[in-house]
Formats: sequence, C-alpha cells, structure tokens
Amino acid sequence: MEFVTLDLAIFLLATFAAALVAGLAGFAFGLVAAAAWLHILTPLQTASLIIAFGLIVQGVAVWKLRHALQWDRLWPFLLGGLLGVPVGVVVVAWANLDHMRAGVGALLILYSAYGLVRPVTKPILAGGARADAGVGLLNGILGGATGLAGILVTIWCGLRGWPKDVQRATFQPVGVAIFAMSAIVLGLNGAVDANTVRRFFVGLPILLAGTWLGLKLYGRIDEASFRKIVLALLLASGVALIFSLRPSIAQAEEKFQGLTGAQIRAKISGMELPAAMWVREARAQVVPYCADLKRVAALAMTKERFASIIGKPREGNFLDTTLTLTGWKDCSLYGAGTYACDFPEFDSAEDAERAQAEILQQVKACLGEGWSEAADRSSARYVVLHHAARPVSITLSLDETSDKKHVVRLILFVRRN
Repeated sequence: MEFVTLDLAIFLLATFAAALVAGLAGFAFGLVAAAAWLHILTPLQTASLIIAFGLIVQGVAVWKLRHALQWDRLWPFLLGGLLGVPVGVVVVAWANLDHMRAGVGALLILYSAYGLVRPVTKPILAGGARADAGVGLLNGILGGATGLAGILVTIWCGLRGWPKDVQRATFQPVGVAIFAMSAIVLGLNGAVDANTVRRFFVGLPILLAGTWLGLKLYGRIDEASFRKIVLALLLASGVALIFSLRPSIAQAEEKFQGLTGAQIRAKISGMELPAAMWVREARAQVVPYCADLKRVAALAMTKERFASIIGKPREGNFLDTTLTLTGWKDCSLYGAGTYACDFPEFDSAEDAERAQAEILQQVKACLGEGWSEAADRSSARYVVLHHAARPVSITLSLDETSDKKHVVRLILFVRRN
C-alpha cells in the first residue's frame, strides 16, 4: 500500500507541475510529465495520458486565448501540418530515429542558447502565408516522425516577432490538432486500457488546477519574460533529446549487471524516449506486451534471474509469476531460469501459424538489436531467437491443447552453456 500511495503522489505531483508549465508557456506538458511518469507507468500509458491531458491543457489555453485567434494566420500552419504528418509517418519506416533525435536536439540547443544570450533581432516579415505553410509542412513531417507536435511552429512564431498571445494562439492550436490525430490513432488501436482511464480521472482535477495556475501566471509576465521561458523550455527539450539516445546493447547489459529486479525496472523506464517523443512512439507501438517482454529479458540477464517476480508455487517445479505479458495467459516460471506464456487459443492450426509468424516479427522489433533467429535450431513449428552477447534465448512454438485448440507458446530461458 505504501508503494501504491507513493506512486499516486508522484503521478499527481508530476501532473500538476506539467500542467502549470504548459499553462504558463503553452507547451512542454509531456517533457515535464514523462520525466516522472516513466518510473511508475508503462510507455503506452505514458503516451496515452500525455495525449489525453495534453488535449485538455492545450484546449483550455486556446479557449482562454480565443480573442487572439486569427484564422487567416492559422490556416497555413494547419494545412501544412495536415499534409506533413502522413509524410512523417512514412519517414519513420526508414529513418534512423536516433540520428533524427540527435539532429533535432542539437538544433534546439543551438537556437535556444543563441536566443538566450543575444539581443532581440528584427522579426522575419517576408514569405507571408506561403512561408507559414512551409513551416507547417515541416512541422507536420517532424511531428509525424517523432511526435514533436509544435516545436518548429513555436520557433517560427518567435522569429516572426508576434506578441505572446498571438504566438500561443498559433502554435497551441497546431499542437491540439496533432494531439487529436494521435488520440484517434490510439483509440483505433485499442491502446487505452482501464487502468489508464482510471488514472486519467484521478489526475483530471489536479491537471485543471495546474492549468489554471499556469494561465494566471502567464497573465502576469511580459513579452521579454515569455520569450525567455519559451527559449529555456526549448533548450531543455533539446538536452532531453540528446540524452535520450539509446545506449548500445553492450552498454545496457553492463548497467544491468548486479542490479536487483526493482532497479532493473527503474533503469528500463529511464532509458525510454523523452516526453516529446511519446506521441510517435505510442503510434508505432502496436505490441502491448513489448514493455513487459523487455523487462523479462532484462531480468534474465541479472544474477537474480526471475527472483523478484516469483509468485505462488504450482505443481512440480512450476511457479506463478507477478509479471505477465499483456494480452497473454497462463504465464509461469519453471525452475530458476525459464519464463513461459501462452498466447490466446486459435481454432485452427493455420491461424496459429500465422500468429506465430506475426509474433516473431513483433518480438524481434520489440527487443531490437542483439537478438537474431537461430535458423539451425528452428523449424516450421518451432522458432528460436538467441541473444548475441548473453546466454539467453526465446522460443516460439506451436502446441495443441487437450480440447483441440492451438496456441503459440513463448519461452524465455537462460541457456546452460
């Protein structure tokens, strides 16, 4: 109960702080919230709540600043974004996201650092609606590929030299549009579970309180202070992107050695993408059990193995486990080094075979580099994946139950070399 209370306190405090910052500056809700949420929520829950809460925070702020809305100024950004987001989604399929994050992070750091130390320069007046639409297009591409919903529009509004109300009445509706599209995608993918919905309603009053206070503070700052706040948050976003670059497999394994199960889970959460990337990550993440599988694989690489997730004894050497793969059933442990789960049954062997092939691709995409298929150990009904540096393997096998149903069984085990 103590840990539940602590998690709840962290969740509510982070929600309030993120809402306050977003109410004050007009963006960066995800940057602040995910810094804490990553340690208590799954990646998909974090993404879902950032989108849901972000829609509310941005929507309230846009309504508050509705007097500054200028549709003739706003539509080029929205049109460009509408065209750019699908392009960005396509870019995800072939682009190196680490390189993209590094490039965007470096750009944000250079721009914001220069902006903080230089005097205010003359605003850019040239280009008109065409230039705005071009920025909207680039912003949509970047948003579709990385989830950075309004960074380029935020920068461009500052370069245009518009008053702070006009800036926020421009880049915030763009953010609302990106969040809305992401919310639709998450809903269609069935990514929102009951626990996420409960957290949403628990955090909603705190969110509204933080947003209200942020907007109150916004009304008391002048143009120069607003500019500095925006630049400081852009700088923080750039730094977060640079530090989010995922370490190599060898580096990650080195960090896992000698850690307890709880420490492993905390480190895995900390290695996930920063807040600005969660929209894109959630849209791409259609494997609901990925975070669970990563944790199981990481635990297998520790000295304790699965000691931290052991449940009640079963018959023989089998044990229940407290860490189950989302969407799977009958997860259990066998001995000290084997973890097993069954995918829900299929009526036909053909359906199970198709599911096995799809799950294989999902597992390989989830675990990433370092895991490869052992063709000499695999067959049509039995697929083996080996880790390149550690004696850990995964098998995906087809089996038939006593009532003639067909299942795909995942077994993760420590090899005895």
